[in-house]
Amino acid sequence: MYIQTVDQLTDLVAQLRGSARLAIDTEFMRERSYYPQLEIIQVATPQIEAIIDYPSVGQLAPFDEILSAPETLKVFHSGQQDLEIFYNLLGQVPTPIFDTQVAAALVGMGAQVGYARLVEEVTGVTLQKSQTRTDWSRRPLSQSQLDYALNDVRYLLPIHDSLTRQLSTQGRLAWLDDEWESMAQSETYQRTPPQDAWQRVKGMHRLKGRRLALLQALADWREREAMRSNRATSFVVRDEVLIDLVHRPPDSVSALHDIRGLHPREIRRNGEALLAALVRGQQLPREQWPSLPRSRGLSSGEKALVSLMQSWLKARSDDTGIAASYLATTNELNELVQATPAQRRRLPLMQGWRARLVGNDLVALLEGRAALVWEPERGQIQLLDEGGG
Repeated sequence: MYIQTVDQLTDLVAQLRGSARLAIDTEFMRERSYYPQLEIIQVATPQIEAIIDYPSVGQLAPFDEILSAPETLKVFHSGQQDLEIFYNLLGQVPTPIFDTQVAAALVGMGAQVGYARLVEEVTGVTLQKSQTRTDWSRRPLSQSQLDYALNDVRYLLPIHDSLTRQLSTQGRLAWLDDEWESMAQSETYQRTPPQDAWQRVKGMHRLKGRRLALLQALADWREREAMRSNRATSFVVRDEVLIDLVHRPPDSVSALHDIRGLHPREIRRNGEALLAALVRGQQLPREQWPSLPRSRGLSSGEKALVSLMQSWLKARSDDTGIAASYLATTNELNELVQATPAQRRRLPLMQGWRARLVGNDLVALLEGRAALVWEPERGQIQLLDEGGG
């Protein structure tokens, strides 16, 4: 079923209404745009397979009813970018949700297992990858493109069945609630405020004082212009050009032509706005200048502690089958070691199943209430609390 009109979409929604589960995927383009450009939505139930041609339909309604229907579980694979798209269009995250990549990690299949591998392990089907780099914005879509797109949802519900059974057997099904709660938070999909965009500019760590104020003003302008024109920030002004403008701030539109990498078309379009941003940065009072985030490197002792933690995580990974990097990343361990007791409680590592499985024990080790010992019979590092257990 190929949906190209609002009437066709309305008919599809009538068929989907009340479904217990719906497999969903999207195809989009985002190389040149600020916001990802939705091209098609693929959906599947046990009875229905359909592709919604979003540019042809021109709107998400009435499909948004299904996305927010509490009785319909939306099943994705590696769905964070799909959820971001729907958040941008709807202003809210679809719920309830299930992500097969997340579930596969908890089963013990690896931190970022691919869809093709899941399909093959669950169904025995080997998917073709011929359309991996296809341009989904070009019309008409070929039959091979449509077949490829439908394959991305055709097997999601059998995979959901398989993973749910395995997690139930392992006693881990409830762990998913923590994951879905995190994925459903709107903050996950909100972009950096324009006034903070300077923190994402490559080379900003080499600046300070007035130059950092200039960069803040320029990056703020660029972010707003990218949002307004729906262009990727690099297609407005590249990072290295912003840094050059900070070091050699021009005082006229004609002087902008001396800045390497600043396209004449962009100067004609936004030269005055660029100069105005520089003026705002130059006029910013000293007490309002931004400052680089304070961060200190780990001490030699803290580095040794993180290494010990990683050794124990490897043992926990062996015990649980869950990838060590999914239990806790190196950055998360660094944060834990440097955090105050109050800060620790807010860390992702100290939430939900992660806290119960590894977080609480890591804090006990950090606070000296536990120790690591080598168990030769098991050939593993084990953690002993102060009571010897």
